[in-house]
Amino acid sequence: MSEMVRVNTRVSADMNSWLDSETEKTGIPKSTQIMIALEQYKTQKEAMKTMQEILALAKEKGDTETLNKMAPLFQQIK
Repeated sequence: MSEMVRVNTRVSADMNSWLDSETEKTGIPKSTQIMIALEQYKTQKEAMKTMQEILALAKEKGDTETLNKMAPLFQQIK
């Protein structure tokens, strides 16, 4: 696991209230919730990049079967 560093940021009052509520319900500290959300965001961005690379490679190779299967999925999550 990478070394942990502290990051300071601002959120809206509404977001802070929501985080407080989630902390009450789950017992998970706000900083942990934010860290988890950022990890999920990073994972999603990396998955999108990989999908784009696969689509580009399929297009380059003329693989219409892969293009036909993946293009609608890509459009749904774009």
